[in-house]
Amino acid sequence: MPLFDVVIVGGGPIGTAAARAAAEEGASVVLVERRDRIEGPSPCTGLVSLHALVALGASERSIVRRIRAVVLQGPNARAVLRAEVDKAVVVDRAALERELLERAVAAGVEVRLGTAAVGAEPGVLRVQADGETSEIAARVLVGADGPRSDLAAWLGLPHPKERLEAAQVEILAEEAEDTIEVFLGRSVAPGFFAWAVPAEPGRWRVGVAVPGAQDPDPFLESLVARRFPRGRVVSSMRAPIPIPPVTPIVGDGVLLVGDAAAHVKPWSGGGLYVGGVCARLAGRTAARAAREGDASRDRLASYEDACRRAVGGELRFGSAARALLHSMTDTALDAAVTALRDRELAAFLAREADIDHPSRILSRVAAHPRIWAGLYAVWAATRRADPPEPDSTQGDLSSQTIGPV
Repeated sequence: MPLFDVVIVGGGPIGTAAARAAAEEGASVVLVERRDRIEGPSPCTGLVSLHALVALGASERSIVRRIRAVVLQGPNARAVLRAEVDKAVVVDRAALERELLERAVAAGVEVRLGTAAVGAEPGVLRVQADGETSEIAARVLVGADGPRSDLAAWLGLPHPKERLEAAQVEILAEEAEDTIEVFLGRSVAPGFFAWAVPAEPGRWRVGVAVPGAQDPDPFLESLVARRFPRGRVVSSMRAPIPIPPVTPIVGDGVLLVGDAAAHVKPWSGGGLYVGGVCARLAGRTAARAAREGDASRDRLASYEDACRRAVGGELRFGSAARALLHSMTDTALDAAVTALRDRELAAFLAREADIDHPSRILSRVAAHPRIWAGLYAVWAATRRADPPEPDSTQGDLSSQTIGPV
């Protein structure tokens, strides 16, 4: 049975980034991925900041579009925020994954495509490839295998307690430039939002996410019919989006990262930036623990603490923002969107907003008293929110806190 310092389960961007980080720490690393090739559509919208690419250790070569503006469409109100510089980019997810795999291999990672993890116990991963089952010994196992992580289940770690259900299609439609669209309202995406993101020329990624056990498909079909009546759907995907909290994310000889640990921004559902930051921490911690000969839960807990320090504050802020959005009536949403038509406020938000660190806007507000009145109008609009309809899948959002992620 081959022995590796670190074995990574899951060859998406987060698992690959963790594998590379571990190898760069001097560990022997093998990454197993059930897909035999990296291609085709992905449920990922691909809208990220340049900081996310840096966090993942990727270049800009997977970028297919640069974004400077967002259209916010409420039930009956509309606002546009436009910046003078790029605020986000849209990437080709498959191209990004291939680049990250290349870089991992260059760092010394052994990559096994077409290899499915089929079982595990502390220190051992069972895999299947070409109909043959074998075992790999590992000083540390890393689960980067998604929100329904098999590795977590096999080794007694929890799955995310909460989720959004997301559906996305890729559409051939009219050309766009540098603007994404966000749709709000209970008839469009109750409790969250819908989106239309221009990608490659003549292609859009259009999706909806809704809380809990609701079905996003009817909402997506309605949005596509209204917004792209002449568009042609070329692919469709569904996937759960895990929402914090998840704890613990470490055990004896095992740790979780990415969607498996709910390393996802609660306010947007995006996971590449948060996951990328935590992937580096995961890889380094796993490598050091393996080389020290101590892969106990107590030793690996330093990874959980590091994640909390790196992203915990933003996740708490985002969780509160998402809970507020879930509570807002359509009337309140329209009032908030209307308030954003204030020219000075719109310019401030377009300039200062950071999709990876939304809480930073609070400190920046203090230095701009002229926009306080506009922000107060938005805050006052949220006060018009009524309590949401009971939803047994949601729990009491107001009482939930972010755990150590």
